[in-house]
Amino acid sequence: KLYNSILTGDYDSAVRKSLEYESQGQGSIVQNVVNNLIIDKRRNTMEYCYKLWVGNGQDIVKKYFPLSFRLIMAGNYVKLIYRNYNLALKLGSTTNPSNERIAYGDGVDKHTDLVSWKFITLWENNRVYFKAHNTKYNQYLKMSTSTCNCNARDRVVYGG
Repeated sequence: KLYNSILTGDYDSAVRKSLEYESQGQGSIVQNVVNNLIIDKRRNTMEYCYKLWVGNGQDIVKKYFPLSFRLIMAGNYVKLIYRNYNLALKLGSTTNPSNERIAYGDGVDKHTDLVSWKFITLWENNRVYFKAHNTKYNQYLKMSTSTCNCNARDRVVYGG
């Protein structure tokens, strides 16, 4: 029942049910649903998490969701690391004429504020979206308005 409420986007009902289960000492039901959502790779998992976070269910998120969900919802700083090449997302130190900084992967720095990001949540049309905010330069990650030279469909990523 809880799982289906989440899949159909009935997040208010899902939050109510989750709070009820938790208050009745049946948090294991919520835990199982969260695990199944993740195993099944359901996009709605993040929407459910967000609605819990803003709907008096922060303790449920803290207890039953993976660390990455908790860090994002709490507004903590995170590092974005591409595992295949062990590169941390970083903005360049110089700006272009539009005051944008090119984004790239750094193979050495994994710990300074240069590679520190914060996700800003936005709720729109029953979906949660995120803006990636670089804490060092106070800029958001964004796509260039023009395509790059290598492919007419590709765009360079900047902080701006």
